[in-house]
Amino acid sequence: MSLQENHQVLPTEITDQMIAKLVSKSLHDEYKNTSAAVKHIGKKTGINLKSINNWYQGYNAPNAGHLLMLAKSYPQVLKNVLEVIDRTDVWEFCLTENIPAKMYHKTGGYKQEASIYSVKYDPTNLITSLKIDIKLNNRQVWFIGELRIRKNLKANDIVKQWSVSNATAKRDIAGLVDANLIHFVGAKKNGHYEVT
Repeated sequence: MSLQENHQVLPTEITDQMIAKLVSKSLHDEYKNTSAAVKHIGKKTGINLKSINNWYQGYNAPNAGHLLMLAKSYPQVLKNVLEVIDRTDVWEFCLTENIPAKMYHKTGGYKQEASIYSVKYDPTNLITSLKIDIKLNNRQVWFIGELRIRKNLKANDIVKQWSVSNATAKRDIAGLVDANLIHFVGAKKNGHYEVT
């Protein structure tokens, strides 16, 4: 019995060119507005800078081992790989389990030097599970994720992680408070934020 008789549909071919574009876009999203992104990626992964530059520019696709390493280190790469293989359901599960924030935490930070997830986590997917219709930027998504892992986060943590001004970090936090996603507990000097 042929595959067509069995009504199975073969997936479209996934080419090296598609993977090269996917990885390039993902890494640009991770390190949006960051200088020396290639060096940051090299420092985080230990991969040769020339190879990383070729992926970052979209000239070449990484080999399977390097692609898996990038997917392990960068949530945006993982998200885009899952989309290519038509498994967005797995990505949605990752968001509900806060996997992207755990990935950043395990690999020593986020777009610290630079960023994931512009990393654009898809805030609408994250928020859908919370039944809230708002748009979050990447820093806000990171902040909520980190609050679930550890307490004692302040605006200064956003400044260090994302290389933004203190005013921007405070606006990010104020937006989360206004959306009732987080709240401040305790005295102004010694208190901390918690996820609502």
